[in-house]
Amino acid sequence: MSIRTWLRGPVVAVPTPFHDDYSLDLDGLGANLREIVGRGVTRGDGVLLVAGAAGEFPALSREERIAVMRASVAAARGTPVATSIQHTDWRETLALARAAADEGVEVAQLGVPYYYNATADDLVRLVEAVGDASPIPLMIYSTWWEGGLDMDPPLLRRLAELENVQALKWSAPGYDRFTEGLAAVADRLAVIDNQAMHVWGHVLGTSTREDYMRGVIVHVEHLERANQDRSSIESYRIPAVLNVAKVRMHVGPRAPVTSFIGRPLFDSGRFHLDLWKVVQTMAAAASAMFQQGVAECKFAMERMTASQIIEFMRCLRSNVLRNPRTQYLSAAFNLNTVAGEIKDADPAIRNRRNSGH
Repeated sequence: MSIRTWLRGPVVAVPTPFHDDYSLDLDGLGANLREIVGRGVTRGDGVLLVAGAAGEFPALSREERIAVMRASVAAARGTPVATSIQHTDWRETLALARAAADEGVEVAQLGVPYYYNATADDLVRLVEAVGDASPIPLMIYSTWWEGGLDMDPPLLRRLAELENVQALKWSAPGYDRFTEGLAAVADRLAVIDNQAMHVWGHVLGTSTREDYMRGVIVHVEHLERANQDRSSIESYRIPAVLNVAKVRMHVGPRAPVTSFIGRPLFDSGRFHLDLWKVVQTMAAAASAMFQQGVAECKFAMERMTASQIIEFMRCLRSNVLRNPRTQYLSAAFNLNTVAGEIKDADPAIRNRRNSGH
């Protein structure tokens, strides 16, 4: 049976629970997996990735990783289980590949050898060695952001020609490289989108099945940061209106679509000097989104006092074209923002708050 028949839907990276003494909590793992499966991650609608990076594999011994595989397959009740066989020692990688096949794991995730810089030939030789050691299908994992190998289309095609390579967990430094890589192997491999490209994810995934759309809100934002720090790129996270329109068209009336606009950019550092420009820029973007049928536009509330936030949102409200009964403006706060850190420069507001009013 082709891996494409079941390697689809969300690939759930499952954390590995521990007891207080750092021994494996396999009962807790099993309970978590049964809950995930019970909520709809079943064969053809999702895959369980265990003992991966989110599952603490660098901190686990080989025996512990195998124990996680065994417990996971038992708890999954037919939902496909994937696992990482990554290791700094290639002999351990082969041993993990054999164990994964023996324990009933259906696909093994394998990335570029890490710690020491690896070449394309190093990766190909490792994949070939795993194929000689174990029958388990492989999902190649691109981890360029960790200083790993930046896989180009020729390398991807070399890997796709190997019999044991059946899937690719794909991410690249930029959108152009991502699309080039996808085009190079999409006819041969099942491809897992690890790029956080919301538009493609929604168009090719979320909106393709009615049961995926039940009770959801389809959100679109631009997440590409290109190795830049958050503060320098946050203002440019507005998605292209055309992409939002594509998502809205594919989703149709089945679910509301929302969009993140970004953080208002006060260039001069003087709120009232920049306010008119910022409001008009943000209002134009939000109005364009609302004209495509978006239900909500969110704006990041950062680097403003409480009174400035209120003034900004009032001005924005007055300049956005929307249906106020069905389309909403939202002020989005970082989860890590402590209420007391939103300081207010307006003495009247500060005095009123301090007096308990």
